[in-house]
Amino acid sequence: MKITVIIGIALFTLFACNNSKTESNNCGDGIVDTGEECDTTNFRNQSCADFGYHTGELACTSSCTINTIDCAESCGDGTLQSLYEECEGDNLSGQSCTGRGYASGTLLCTAECTFDESQCVGGAFCGDDLIEDPEECEGTDLNGLSCELLGYYGGTLSCGNDCYFETGSCELAGFCGDTTVQPTEEECDGNHFGSETCESLGLLHGGNLPCDASCLISTGECNSFVAMAAGNGHSCGLVSTGELYCWGSNTSGQLGDGTTTSSSMPVPVSGGYSFVSVQAGFDMTCGLTATGEAFCWGDNGDGKLGDGTTVDRSIPTPVIGDHLFVKLTVKNDHGCGLDGSGNAWCWGNNDYGQLGNAGVSSSTPLQVSASHTFLDISVGNNHTCALDTTGTGWCWGLNTSGQLGDG
Repeated sequence: MKITVIIGIALFTLFACNNSKTESNNCGDGIVDTGEECDTTNFRNQSCADFGYHTGELACTSSCTINTIDCAESCGDGTLQSLYEECEGDNLSGQSCTGRGYASGTLLCTAECTFDESQCVGGAFCGDDLIEDPEECEGTDLNGLSCELLGYYGGTLSCGNDCYFETGSCELAGFCGDTTVQPTEEECDGNHFGSETCESLGLLHGGNLPCDASCLISTGECNSFVAMAAGNGHSCGLVSTGELYCWGSNTSGQLGDGTTTSSSMPVPVSGGYSFVSVQAGFDMTCGLTATGEAFCWGDNGDGKLGDGTTVDRSIPTPVIGDHLFVKLTVKNDHGCGLDGSGNAWCWGNNDYGQLGNAGVSSSTPLQVSASHTFLDISVGNNHTCALDTTGTGWCWGLNTSGQLGDG
């Protein structure tokens, strides 16, 4: 009886131990035990790359063995994976011994899909301590060059394992052409000028501000004055685009900017008109457009602006009458225009007959009485002169100093 009990206890202990061992090696518990390659998603930090593949995910079978069915793109699969391989079998990606700097030979592909240059002969090769075409450098030998000599503003130049320059550090310092203005080195870069314009550079009349190949601002395309006119206390300048700028006294609005505030700097004339000529008189200004329309502004005493009123104007106001002029001239208290048919028209003060007719002062253009075809016309303070098609000069108005030339 005693022997039977002892045997029973031993058998119970044996089965208990066996059951404990089976539970600790249970496939599917997420723990990779002895005899298992994986367990669910536990691959002991292995990936497809450990099995020669470039992409994909490992799978674990129900028996805890690794399955690479979802791995893809491996060296030797016959397809060149340019992100991971230099070559694949006979596919050398267009490379050759000569293309890699050797004189001749046969470029091969290793079992690891990397180039084998052992059969290439002659010529330069990276690592021979000689800088030969097409190499840029060798080791620490930079061929006497630096970031600055390559056009960068700073940084440290280095040589890569392929014997070509590594310019990453240089690029951080910037270079002309990187579209970023480096204030200590450049005035501009491409279409970037910081806050500079033609006006901010003191040219004050617009235009394009190009950046040259050295990242320096060129003002050659900023608009320049093509005509000037000076009145008694103000001046005006016409730029190549037809815009008009005036400066000086503005007590009667003669600057044409919509105010009566004087300015020691050029201000643009309002209205957006494109003028081809400008005239300045006593506290007034007139401009002529390419289509022959005349506009005047400023002091309008005696109607010298020709708009049919005697009201001062601070912006360009059309001369009344639908006349199209080829020449415009103003001076003190009157103005005149010459139309395309050679007819002369004058307006403003006529105290001395300077309008060329027997009438009184007029705030609208009156045709000069004489039956002449004129080529040119000019006004003085209180008189007017014109040139006809025969070359004869004609003058009328005040003659106290003999300014009419009539003897």
